[in-house]
Amino acid sequence: MRQERVFIPWEGPSLNKIWAGMHWAKRKDIADTGHRACLVARGLKPFIGAVKITFQPVAGPRKRRYDCCNYALTNKVIVDGLVRMKVLTDDWIDNVKGTETLAAVRGERSGTWVAITEIGDYGAGHGERQA
Repeated sequence: MRQERVFIPWEGPSLNKIWAGMHWAKRKDIADTGHRACLVARGLKPFIGAVKITFQPVAGPRKRRYDCCNYALTNKVIVDGLVRMKVLTDDWIDNVKGTETLAAVRGERSGTWVAITEIGDYGAGHGERQA
């Protein structure tokens, strides 16, 4: 079973900020910045089969640690960035079988450790994508 671990030097806003409302242009800016941060994963060999992804948020010295659910936007943008970098073939349910977000830890710089674990081709081709 293959596992790769990569540090993405980016943290998106808390999900609580999204609930407060955000202009579409600001959301696009956040996504573009997060996707660019995923360039550090460019050299990873692509995962073809199904995977599980574990996120470990890291809060730098002056950053607040959030509860696990508040990292949902960060996690989504990182997965989309990994698809753009061709590390993941897709983020559809046949490819990403599950995600886990661990409690945030302190570190020297903010970002997210991402562990991608190959779990085989379980379920590949068995789902239908809904529009």
